Parts: sequence; structure tokens; C-alpha cells
Amino acid sequence: MNLRKVRIQLTMLFGLMAAIAVAAISWFAINQGQQGILDSAEREAEQVVKDLAIAQISGEMDENRFPNTWSVAITDEWRDATPIGDTSVEPPLFSFVEDAWDRPEFHEFEQNGPWLAYSEPTSEERWVVSVIDLFDYEQDVAGLRWRIVMAAIGSTLLTGTLGHWLAGRSLRPARLAMAQQRDFIADAAHELRTPLAVIQASAGHTLSRERGGEEYREALSEILTATTRAGAKTSSSTSWTMVLVSMRACCRLSLTDSVAATAWGRAVWAWRSPRGSSKPTTPPSPPPTTTDAAHW
Repeated sequence: MNLRKVRIQLTMLFGLMAAIAVAAISWFAINQGQQGILDSAEREAEQVVKDLAIAQISGEMDENRFPNTWSVAITDEWRDATPIGDTSVEPPLFSFVEDAWDRPEFHEFEQNGPWLAYSEPTSEERWVVSVIDLFDYEQDVAGLRWRIVMAAIGSTLLTGTLGHWLAGRSLRPARLAMAQQRDFIADAAHELRTPLAVIQASAGHTLSRERGGEEYREALSEILTATTRAGAKTSSSTSWTMVLVSMRACCRLSLTDSVAATAWGRAVWAWRSPRGSSKPTTPPSPPPTTTDAAHW
């Protein structure tokens, strides 16, 4: 198992989930912030109309306090739009008033930039229209959006780094287990090198020429001694399986003889394991070979 690849995959998964969550939160924050800024522009336009009404009632009119504000009158016979203060824009006042008519209403329009118009009826035939420049508000929205996006990117990178660290910490037991497994395999291979060399030498010497059954039996006894010595050094049954497989590969046993040799190896292993006082005093004898020299 490639733990480095698994760690990268876990980091990417954690980063993707964090990015989705951060993107959703950022989208919500941008919408709420933008709406709040635009609501403040609407409140400013409403406040202009309220201040104008208070000034008219108190008789303290100051035209400089009410830029881009008009008094609009519409009757069946004539229409009039009188600016109350200085104006820097020419909005479609009559269209706004006719659209709103007997209720306050906001209208956004473009004229060398974004503008917000607020119309409110003051009598049956008169309305007050206040226009607010939205340029500064749009700048605030852009700044807010930029800050949130940068914070989202930073949060995603931070959570990705944290995910990488957490993935490495979570995989630490697996890494330790794999290291122990590699050490075990290396130790087993080192301990089995000498017995396997003995097995290979005995098998090679036996197969170098035609021999009788007793000589084959002596060769198998040498192999038994080597496997017993290997079993004394290794406590894993896996090592015995490796010995038996190597013995079959070296001696080129037939299928019948390999089965018998495997059973013999298991019997030797059972003899080696302490099972009480009933254990035989001598190891089991090697199985008789049924193959001739041609099979060897």
C-alpha cells in the first residue's frame, strides 16, 4: 500500500470538502454584505425625504442639504418637476412617479454610473424624488467581495494544510505496522538464507548423478535438519511455508511428493511446538519418495 498516495488522496478529499463549505459560507456572506450596503443606500434616500419634510414644516430650508432632489407634480393638464437643490443627474422623474404612483418605491438606473431613485407621494398630486449616487456603495461592495474571497482562499489553504497533517497523523499506525512488517520480512529472509543454502546444496549434490533410495533419504534428512534449524530461528508459520515452497522449487518434486513433503513439514512443526508430555521424543521420519531419478 502506498501510504503517500493515500495521504494525498485524503488531503485532497478533506480540502475539497473544506472548499465547498468555505465557498458556501463566502457566497452567503457576500450576498448578506451586499444587501446590507444597498439597504444603507435606500435608508439614506429615505432620510433625505424625511429631512426635507421636517425642514419644510420648521421653515428652515437649506437647499444645499438636498442635492439631486425634486418636487414633482402631475395633474391631468400639466406636469412639473422642480429641483429643490443642486442637481448632477437627469433621471426619468415622471416615469418613476407614474410607476410608483400612490406608494413609496425605489428605482435603480444608469447614467454615467449607478444611481438609486426614491419617490414618495406627499399629496394627491405631488411627489418628492431623491436620487443617491451608488458609486461609493458599489465600491464598498467590491471591497467586501474581495476581502471575503481572499479570506476564503486563505481558509481553504489553511484547512488543506490541516487536513494534510491530520491525514499523516491518522496513517501513522498503518505506517508503523508496515515498517514492522518490512522488518519482519527482512529478518525472516536473513534467518532463512543459510537453511535455504543448505537445502539448495543438498538438492544439487543429490541430483548431480544417479543415486539409490537411501541416498535420497539422507538428502531429505539434511533438508529436514536445515528446516528444523530455520524453524528454531523463526516463530512464524509463514517462514515454514517459504521453506517448503523453496524445497519444492530446489528439488523439483512431483506433485505427489510435494504434498507428502508439505504434510511432513507440518508434522515437524507440530513436533517442535510444546504440547505437553505426550510429545514424541524423536521427530517424524521423512516421507518415502515414490519418484525415480528422472523426476528429480
